Amino acid sequence: MRGRIVELMRLLRGQAAFGPGGPLADLLREVETTFGETGLGLIDAAIAEGRADGRYTLSADELTRRYVPTLKPVEALRDRYLAGMVAGFAAERDAVGTRLAVVACGTVALLALLVALLQSLRASVLRPLLIARETVMALSQDGVPAPRRPLAGRVTEIRRLFDALGVLEERMRERTRLMASLRRQAETDGLTGLSNRRGLALAMARLADAPEGSGAAALMIDLDGFKKVNDSLGHEAGDDLIRQAGARLSACIGRDGHVARMGGDEFAVLMPGCGEPGPATALADTLLHSLSEPFQVEDQAIHIGASVGIALSPLHAPLADGLLACADMALYEAKRAGRHCHRLFTPALRDATLSWNARQQELPRALAAGEFVLFYQPQLRLADRRVVGAEALIRWRHPRLGLLSPAEFLAPLEASRLAVPVGRFVLREACAQAAAWRRAGAGDLRIGVNLFGAQFHSASLVDEVKAALADSGLPASALELEITETIILQHDEALIAPLRELRALGVGLAFDDYGTGYASLSLLKRFPLTRLKIDRSFVQGMVSSSQDRAIVQSVLTLGRSFGLDVIAEGVETETMAEGLRAEGCEEAQGYLFGRPMPAEAFTALACPGERRTA
Repeated sequence: MRGRIVELMRLLRGQAAFGPGGPLADLLREVETTFGETGLGLIDAAIAEGRADGRYTLSADELTRRYVPTLKPVEALRDRYLAGMVAGFAAERDAVGTRLAVVACGTVALLALLVALLQSLRASVLRPLLIARETVMALSQDGVPAPRRPLAGRVTEIRRLFDALGVLEERMRERTRLMASLRRQAETDGLTGLSNRRGLALAMARLADAPEGSGAAALMIDLDGFKKVNDSLGHEAGDDLIRQAGARLSACIGRDGHVARMGGDEFAVLMPGCGEPGPATALADTLLHSLSEPFQVEDQAIHIGASVGIALSPLHAPLADGLLACADMALYEAKRAGRHCHRLFTPALRDATLSWNARQQELPRALAAGEFVLFYQPQLRLADRRVVGAEALIRWRHPRLGLLSPAEFLAPLEASRLAVPVGRFVLREACAQAAAWRRAGAGDLRIGVNLFGAQFHSASLVDEVKAALADSGLPASALELEITETIILQHDEALIAPLRELRALGVGLAFDDYGTGYASLSLLKRFPLTRLKIDRSFVQGMVSSSQDRAIVQSVLTLGRSFGLDVIAEGVETETMAEGLRAEGCEEAQGYLFGRPMPAEAFTALACPGERRTA
């Protein structure tokens, strides 16, 4: 009905009067019946808007100012026109308010829906996209993103994408873990947990890139006597010994240095801030002392030693260029000096190493070309100066350098794979020459042969000796094999057994340079020796040193007590010869009686008709 009233008001707008029976009469009556005076007031208000004088007209602003703020009831207005105006305005206001309320509710609902939609988009689209972006960025930088929480909610294409990225992320994480594990394995020794060669090289590179400090020391350490533990007790015992040695080195070095196992029984130490000889050698002494203490292996107290080579940076070489090589040269010098000691690198060692490498490269050619020859030094009976034996000594007739003594090539030869074949040549050549001299009238002349360490470890040693004796026709009693202290100290049953077999054949066994090292009487008892050789240092010192004379006397007494023959080396003067004879020494060799000489020269000395006394 309200809509019809509004329509009526629009029709009346601008009309001057109502005529009886007019088209609006029925509508007016309906309005009057329904709305009473208020409805007629609305009509009057509509008509008044069109009247010329505007007697009943009030502007909207005036109506609002007068009546709306006071909220006067419509019934309180006597003026029908005004009542209609107020009622109409209130109705319109209510309608507008209703519409505004509807619009507001709709707007709020729309905003709520929009917020819900945005929240849904954030949870199902924006958050996965952001996480996916972070994941991809981390993966592209070869990184490992932080673990993420799984997405909840229904499965969508975005979630499928996110799950696929999650699978990729996990695989990349596993790949990163695997790569880190591989790097650790590549840089770590599996037996000891220490760094290996690669790990040490990386540590040296990091130290080289650090700000310049007070230098560094590199120490190469080789365990002396490790092989005997490995051979006699087994590889598990050897591994245990290696682990214990690595732990001792780490304890000595602490966190300041870096310990690495280079392979086998060889270790290396890198010590920053130790670039001077004094601190470096003091550290080497500490390491040697620690490694000299007994190791407990399979309920046994195992005694070994060590040799240490020292090189300093920047004094000897830069950290990343040749420092370990310098330390290795010094280590070799320590081994050659008798082991159980340390040596500091010197430039002369580099020259010696270059020469060593050059000699080793030429060894195969020398053996094939027959450049190795034997010289012989006579051994005499002091009582009548009669030649009773000879020591075979190897020489190298180098096509460019001439005749080389053993000091110039023996070390690289012993370290090469040619030690056994060259030693076999020496053995066979010496036996053949001694047999020839005996056939020429040299009597019971014996021949002394120095074997390489590799030959003593060869399973074919006994067979090779038998073959040399059989092919030459030399009696076994005429052959004497000389053993160095290096072999004696190993006191390994695997070495002793073939020596006992050789002794059973009648072959003599002489301990060379006795008294200069660490061999004890208990070790002498285990080896089937037949002769002791007094080292030249004691023989040459006995004239002026009471201590050297006492050592010579002790060796002679020991020989008599053990039933061993004794021969003195290095006799250069008559005074030495007479002093030895006075102490009861029966045989001697040295420059006084003859230098090492070719076989032809020795023939004149040893054979009848050509024999003469010195």
